[in-house]
Formats: sequence, structure tokens, C-alpha cells
Amino acid sequence: MRSDIDMEGPAYAGRRSSRSPVFEGADEETVAVREIAVDVDDDEDDDDDDDGDLRLLGNIDNELEREYEELRKQEEEVVNKLKRKRTDDQGKGDSVRHQRALWDRALEMRISMQKLVTGYSQLLEMEGKLELCTSDSQCEKAYHPLTKSAVAAVDCLLELKNALPEQNTAITEASAANVDVEKPRKKRQMK
Repeated sequence: MRSDIDMEGPAYAGRRSSRSPVFEGADEETVAVREIAVDVDDDEDDDDDDDGDLRLLGNIDNELEREYEELRKQEEEVVNKLKRKRTDDQGKGDSVRHQRALWDRALEMRISMQKLVTGYSQLLEMEGKLELCTSDSQCEKAYHPLTKSAVAAVDCLLELKNALPEQNTAITEASAANVDVEKPRKKRQMK
């Protein structure tokens, strides 16, 4: 490290002087006029600087106001987007909830229909029924109400099948979408 500089020498002491040798030939009024002129020029420069400062501050204020307005608009846009997204998400949630309820009802219906189909498959075929009815007259009397009830059940199911799409638009929309999506299938050729 370097040593400290010694500041106490004669070179650092400075020189003392007064104004009188500089202004020996001028009288005091001239000096006073010069000082006043210098003061006035300084004041004018200060005024010019103040005007420039005010203009600069005005420009900065305008820029800040513009930035604030832009930020406010961006914030409004973000809030509106979030509201729309929330509304869309609520709509999707409602649709999923309705779809699940419809699916549950359709599944319950399918299960009860499966019971009917299983019962039907256990019934005797037409040829067996004819043989049984011709051999026993009581059997024919028992089959007659059973046949009426089966026909009524099938009619009821067909009415239900036709009424469901009319009452629930989701079914018609889904079936229309399936018709649009499904492509005609090619038939396989048997060899």
C-alpha cells in the first residue's frame, strides 16, 4: 500500500488575494452594475430552467397517466377473461353433471330392460307354446293374459323410447352428433 499524501506543504497552502487588484481601475458603480447584470442573467436562466422543468414534469405526468390507463385497461381485460372463463367452466360443470345424471338413468333403465330381456329369453318359443297349449287347456288360459301383458309391456317401452328424445333435447343432440360422426360401414365379404 502507498503511504498517505502529505497535505501540509507550501504548495497546498493556497494564495490569498483580494478583488481590489483585479478591479483597480473600475469604480464601484460599474462593479455593482456588472454584479446586478450577472444576477439578472442567473435569475433568467433559473426561470428558463423552471419552465423547462415544468414542461418535463408535464410530459412525465402525461406518460404516467397513459401508462396507468394502459395498465387499468389490461387489468380490466384480465378480470373479464377470468369472469368468462369462470362462466365457461361453470357451464361445463353443469353439462357434465347433467350428462352423468342422464347416464345414471340410462344405466338403470338398461339394467331393468336386461331383466325383461332375460325373462323373455327364458320363455318358450312359439312352437313349444303351441304344443303346450294344445295338450293342456289350462295352460292356454294362463298364456292368454301373459301374452296381453307382454304386448302391453312392449308397447309401453316403445312409447318410452319415442317420448325420451322429445322431452330431453340432449338425446336428440347426441343422436344428431352420432349421425354426423358415424361413417357408413363397409360390408365384409364372406369367403
